[in-house]
Amino acid sequence: MTHSDSSTASSFRELLDPDALPVYGSTLRAEDFEHHDDRWRARVLTAAAELDVRLTGEKDAMTCLLDGRPYSFLHPYRKTLDEPAATAQEWFDHFCALQAESAPRRERSWERTSVQAMLERAGHGITAYDQRERSGSELRRVADAQAWLDTNLADTQVSVTVHPLADMPLRTDGKLIGRMLCMIQDDQIAGYRPVPLASDLPVDQFYSIPGFPHGLSPYIHVRTSGHTILGHRADLVLDADDVLPHLTDNPGSGARETPWLLIHVTGTRCVLPFPASVSNLIVDVDGDGSQVSIRVASSEQRARRLELEDRFDRRWGEFLDDDRPVDPANVAAAMERAESAVDHHIQQERERHADAQ
Repeated sequence: MTHSDSSTASSFRELLDPDALPVYGSTLRAEDFEHHDDRWRARVLTAAAELDVRLTGEKDAMTCLLDGRPYSFLHPYRKTLDEPAATAQEWFDHFCALQAESAPRRERSWERTSVQAMLERAGHGITAYDQRERSGSELRRVADAQAWLDTNLADTQVSVTVHPLADMPLRTDGKLIGRMLCMIQDDQIAGYRPVPLASDLPVDQFYSIPGFPHGLSPYIHVRTSGHTILGHRADLVLDADDVLPHLTDNPGSGARETPWLLIHVTGTRCVLPFPASVSNLIVDVDGDGSQVSIRVASSEQRARRLELEDRFDRRWGEFLDDDRPVDPANVAAAMERAESAVDHHIQQERERHADAQ
């Protein structure tokens, strides 16, 4: 049996990473997947329904039929959706997460729909928050990026227009003419960043520009009331007054992939640069919809961060869950584990400094 041959594996567990931490809150087990007719099949119980899951293919490239239909999911780290094939571990984790989300939980008094619950939320400053994220590798065309943003801003008062960036070179006749990124506060430029942007700048260089140890992440944060924009702040953006008059959106440009896209936030002079193939697009909605942030971030950095956050939740989820009492023995073991990890890190730092001297 080869390591990736799922058809000859005696159990589904053989296809999983032995070092993977379990998804916290899920009761789905590898043993729930049984092999039938060259497929691994399981019944996954969620709050909405019992799902008929059937996986086929090799360990590292499995496809899924859900209730008899082809199925794909938004990858939790890469934020890609159009990937019909995934590893056995990724499929297992996905259905574990679906199952965990439907686990019974205690409803807080402020989560209800009564007037009393609304007053309680207001008194404690509790508001609805949501984050939507997608890999730009699947939004390389103006039409695709525009459609995704329209959908994910539909429940807010913020709207945008996406443009392709073309015919704005970094230099002309030896002179630097690329536009500089800037900071904008309530439509007033608050300063410039030493980062030029141009249509001929390779997108893979954007996140390696010197002077930004934590990486570039263009963003705008907008505060609204009804249909009115109360204020906004933005960083690492272009000035719409300087850029938009020079753009020409040719007919059909929305259907072509473009290395650089520009996102203009309506009612502001802020334009976010979006090198789609190497970036994620993130929309944060807070304050019951009154506060909206749009961010552009490195896909590679986001995938690494999201994976670390997921691993943290798996390891420490038991201690962050208000709905379940924690076993004191588990608390003691976790404290010992944490102290050991800190001691190990301190020892490594001491050795590193000793070697440097």
